Order: sequence, then C-alpha cells, then structure tokens
Amino acid sequence: MTERECENLQRSPMESSILGSPVCSDTKTCTSQSPTQDKYNVLALERQNLERYLNLIRSQCHKKTSPLKSHLSKSTDTPTCEIGNPDLPSGSSTQEEDMIETIDQHLCNDHRVVKLNCSPKISLEVKEQPKLPPAPLALKRPLQRRSTIILGDDCVQDFRQRSAKKCLGKENLLEPAFNKAESAKKARVSCGLQRKSIIKQKKKTGKKKIEFIPLSKEHLKRLIELAEGDCLQVLVTKFNLNIQRSEIQILLNFRWLNDVIINFYMNLLTERSEKRIGQLPSVYAMNTFFVPRLLQSGHAGVKRWTRKVDLFSKDIIPVPVHSNGVHWCMAIIHMRDKTILYYDSIGGGNQKVLDALEAYLREESLDKRKLSFDTSGFRIGNALNVPQQKNSRDCGVFACMFAEYLTRDAPITFSQDNIDYFRRKMALEISGGELWL
Repeated sequence: MTERECENLQRSPMESSILGSPVCSDTKTCTSQSPTQDKYNVLALERQNLERYLNLIRSQCHKKTSPLKSHLSKSTDTPTCEIGNPDLPSGSSTQEEDMIETIDQHLCNDHRVVKLNCSPKISLEVKEQPKLPPAPLALKRPLQRRSTIILGDDCVQDFRQRSAKKCLGKENLLEPAFNKAESAKKARVSCGLQRKSIIKQKKKTGKKKIEFIPLSKEHLKRLIELAEGDCLQVLVTKFNLNIQRSEIQILLNFRWLNDVIINFYMNLLTERSEKRIGQLPSVYAMNTFFVPRLLQSGHAGVKRWTRKVDLFSKDIIPVPVHSNGVHWCMAIIHMRDKTILYYDSIGGGNQKVLDALEAYLREESLDKRKLSFDTSGFRIGNALNVPQQKNSRDCGVFACMFAEYLTRDAPITFSQDNIDYFRRKMALEISGGELWL
C-alpha cells in the first residue's frame, strides 16, 4: 500500500463522523427511527471508526512510512513529534508504542457499557467514546529546579541558642521599662494626691485665683470720677506720699509713669507681703532714688536707708531702675534663689547696676551683721524671655508688673495686650491704697 492510499484510508473513515452524521443506506429505516436511536447509532459508528483508526495507526507504525503528527502537543515552545519519522532519535519508537498501548487500553478496559435498543428485535452493546490519552511526560515542559537548604546536624541546638539570646535581650529591655513604669505610677499617684489636697483647700477657703479680675460697672464709674476734676486734688495719703489726681491721670491718659506712682506701688508690694505672711514671699522694695545714690556714693550713701530692716531675712528685694533718666526697668534680688536679675522690657541690660547691687550686699552684711556675705554662688545677669513693650510709653507699667508678679511667685505671662488693663487696675489700686491680689 502506498503512502497516498494510506492517507485516503485515514481520511475516509473519519470524515463521516467529523463533518456530519453517518450516512444511512436505508433511508426508510432511518426516517422511521426515533432521535434517541439515531444518537446510539452515531455512537456505534464512531466506535467502528475509532477501531479502524487504531488499526491504521498500528499498520503505519510497523511500516514507519506514514508520518502522523501528534495532536497532544499544541504548545509553541515544544516541537511537534512525528510518529514513524526515521529522523527522530531511537527513543521515539518506544514513545509511539506507549501511546498506542494507552489508546488500546482506553478502548478495551472501559467498563461503562450502554445498551441500545434500536428496534424491539435488535439489542446492541456499545461502549462510550473514549477520552483522549494524557500527554506523554516527554512532551511536557521540564520543571524548573528549586534551591534547597541543607540543614546541619546542629541546627536545632543553634536555633535554641539564638532564641535564648533573644529572650535574654528582651528581659534586659523589660527590666528598665518596668522600673520606669513603676516610677511613673508613683508620680501619678503623688500628683493625684496633691491635686486632691489643692481641690480640698480651695473648697475650704472658697477662693479661686484669677489672674485678671474683670472690671465691674462700679470700677468703670470710679475711673470716670478719677479722670475728671481738679488735677491738684489729693486722692490718697499713705507711706508719707500724697497721690494727686494728676498721678492717676498719668495712668489713664497712657503717659510715662513718674517716681511718685512707682514708689507708691513699691510700698504697696511691701505692705502686701507683711499682711500675708506665710502665704507670699517676704518682700522689701527699694524706691526709685536708691540706685542713683548707690552709683554716686556707694554703700556709705545708702546704709542709713536700711537701719531698721534686715535685708537678709527677706526673700525678694525689688529695685526700680531709671536707666539714663528715660527708661524704667526693674532689678530683682532673689535671696532664696540666689539670683540678681535685670528685667528690661526692651531687651537691654545694665551690668553697672548689677555689679553695684552685688557689692552692696557684701558691704551691707559687713555693716549690719558683721559677717562676710559670699555672692560667688549667685546667678547675676539679664533676665531672658521677658515680655517686650511695643511702644515708648509703657516701660514704667512693665517694670511694676515684673515686680508684682515675682513678689507673689507668679509666672510672668502677661504681654503688651494686657497693659491697658494694668493701667486701669493700678489707678484703682493706688487710689484705693491697696492691691487687689
């Protein structure tokens, strides 16, 4: 049989099953059958075609003349295998025999049998159409190799040692964390106790600290009365000083403060500390003439000013300074904190005044107590981060407020926006002869 005849035999039995239903020789019998019988007839014919196709494959494989392309490998990456091709390696014949044997097993070992009743007198046993065999392993793409980790015999011991080191490091970190947490807990407890005591104390006293006492209608009415009238009228006499209406009008008309206003206010600070012993620091405030006399005559020129006062028993000593006769500042001698600081609302400094005050303390101790006074541990200099004025007329109010806040241990939190309120408050306090706080 030639190669062309084999191809015709290969094509003829399959065309009827692939292109359409099988041709029936007896048209009357076909038309009289039911659709189910037609289906079973088709299955029987397909089985016959498959058996013929298998016989053809066997014959062609033995002769190795007709090439049969494999329908199992359709991947573009894998080359097409041709059965019976002498150019292929010798192992291809074994693959061909394996494939034929697989198809034969599918045809012979399929136990699923379908009984067909084409007519009442005819019964046939037809097996279902076999499934296509799986692709040979040789035609599949080879799997990629994966790297593997080879563990030594001591891997378990090494792992345990590393774990023990990590646990030890965590324990070392946990111990200070626990200590810190305990200290924080104690601090919270103590803070809570202090807060409770403060709340209880406030409830007992019934007083609440207010930094800015609001001005009432009576206060505003009093300010109007102070602003109008005879300028030479004496409104209050205290501390051997007479306060006329003109001094109050200086405060209300936003002008520079004079010596009378500042000296009267310094005396009010001293008086307040004497009335509230134990509640506020003890204070003795100098007047505006102290620094000029000290710079001019030294300690000898001012030693009589404190003959009835022990400065070293006081906590805070405010000293007003009129720098160059045009700018008011405030020097604060803080005996408890061992500081001599210079408060300037324009950010300047005055080392000459600071040195004079330090020397004054040493000489005052020798004169009054006959003891030397060591100021080597004092911090002497300009105060930092103090409120700054934004005009040229409020330096006196700033200086008085520095002293007022510090003599009651209050943090300096005011600013230029509060100066107008302080002017009215000072006018009411001076005219009333007493500080509000």
